Amino acid sequence: MKYNSMTIHCASLCLDVLTQRHFFCYTPPDILAFKAEVASQIKVRIETESLGLSDEKGMIDTLTAAVIHVLLYYHVTQSCISADFIMDRIQYRLDESLAY
Repeated sequence: MKYNSMTIHCASLCLDVLTQRHFFCYTPPDILAFKAEVASQIKVRIETESLGLSDEKGMIDTLTAAVIHVLLYYHVTQSCISADFIMDRIQYRLDESLAY
């Protein structure tokens, strides 16, 4: 599977959060509260890459939702962290949004 550069950036964000020792001390509402910070980091990255997107806000929203979804998934399931799984999930969400 080919990965968009933003997918890789978002996967890195996920891994940064997931590998914090205190990640599992967060509650689901705590994770949902990360939304604004995640969106801000994605927005900065999109702006620095000069992607020239027609729907920048839509892409930010999609990627933010994908990151939060991954974090909640791991919080609930406490599965072994897989970078491949994370990138696949984020890229799937991105591909799905770009198809419309």
